[in-house]
Amino acid sequence: MSLQTVTQAAGTLSVDILRNDFHRPLVDGRANRDNIEDAITVGMLSGALKYHITQEVVDLAIDLVDDLLKQY
Repeated sequence: MSLQTVTQAAGTLSVDILRNDFHRPLVDGRANRDNIEDAITVGMLSGALKYHITQEVVDLAIDLVDDLLKQY
């Protein structure tokens, strides 16, 4: 997966995470990684996720969410 594809997928995923509140409840002011990964697993198994997700994409998406939480 190219860097551009990873970045685009992580951006899309981070918006989905925020929109669906999967990042809550916050843990020490950061996104709740366990809730996010559980929601992604459920989405993958149910077929609700329409795009390919790798651990690299998940990690980058969570980093993006954490960066947004720090700013606001």
